[in-house]
Amino acid sequence: MTLASATRCCISFRRTEPGRARLGTTARGHARGFSLLELLVAVSVVLLAVVVMAPRLSGLLRNNQEAATQAQAQDIYEAIFGNPDEGTFGFLGDIGRLPNTLSELVTQGSLPDFST
Repeated sequence: MTLASATRCCISFRRTEPGRARLGTTARGHARGFSLLELLVAVSVVLLAVVVMAPRLSGLLRNNQEAATQAQAQDIYEAIFGNPDEGTFGFLGDIGRLPNTLSELVTQGSLPDFST
């Protein structure tokens, strides 16, 4: 057996029946892949899903921001007016007046000492 006949043997072994394509090629031997139309449809479907979900996600973020703002406003309210149910009387109960600025609520030593 010569080298040429051995090569022919291997090549004929790899060939498929007429009309059947090997994996990854069409019947005519062209490489398979996605057409431009198929890619456009796939991208359109993904973009449509993003467009539908974006308002819902932004609504969730907005709701979380509103809840955080309401919690902060409640904390400021309790710092100023207190919560008698919990036994705290806030700035108004301790000092006897409303704060001139919000920094008076957090700055130590910003108010004169008072004696009892």
